[in-house]
Amino acid sequence: MNQAALTEWIATLAPGDAVGIFKGSNQQFETRVVRRTPSGLIVCEPGGTFKASGECHGRLADQSLRLRPVQGKSGIGDGNGKNPDGFGFVDVRGEAWKGHINLFWKDFPLALVPPPIATEIRTALILAQKDVDRTGAHALAPHLDKLPSSKPVQATSQAPVRRQRTLVADITLLVANKDTRDELTITTQADGRYMIDNVSGRTGKAWLEFPRSYATIAACKASASRVFGEPQVWETPE
Repeated sequence: MNQAALTEWIATLAPGDAVGIFKGSNQQFETRVVRRTPSGLIVCEPGGTFKASGECHGRLADQSLRLRPVQGKSGIGDGNGKNPDGFGFVDVRGEAWKGHINLFWKDFPLALVPPPIATEIRTALILAQKDVDRTGAHALAPHLDKLPSSKPVQATSQAPVRRQRTLVADITLLVANKDTRDELTITTQADGRYMIDNVSGRTGKAWLEFPRSYATIAACKASASRVFGEPQVWETPE
């Protein structure tokens, strides 16, 4: 359910209607509408007060809560599959971005993903939530090396000019956790791919999960987030 459809659904709510209180894509509990205020706010008890957009209202309220149709009754996803525990997605709005999703690690954006791979990832993450794959890591793993560069869909009357990408191998583009045992580097490879590796110290590598090779830098970053359990801060080497 996109934002326009969600707003239209909220406008039809009346006292006694069943609603779901969500945190991310997970329903926390089911409740009912108590009343509507003259300004259009929806009061639920328990659950709190919500705006016409479905966002929680009130400075001291839990701003992560959202008002949505009760799980299993909407018949369609609401386009917000962000996961507070791991990988998630948000549908990108706008005709030029139809079918695209933003891929997230918790609240950290990883990549803009176009169709058809966006559809595969979206489906995999929704199924992972049903299978109680808390982080979504296992569901996303087969798709990481398919993540393409992020570009909008643009209508054009001219055929696009194909440019062959050539990279010089072994150039370090990004570094994370510099000067620690967890130091990571993303380097170029001669075949146009990128390699993420854990820098070897005096006692060897701290993370034997590396090196790994991917088609994009975004996929390298997503791999590090999955292995470390949280997003890394990447810097350009001096």
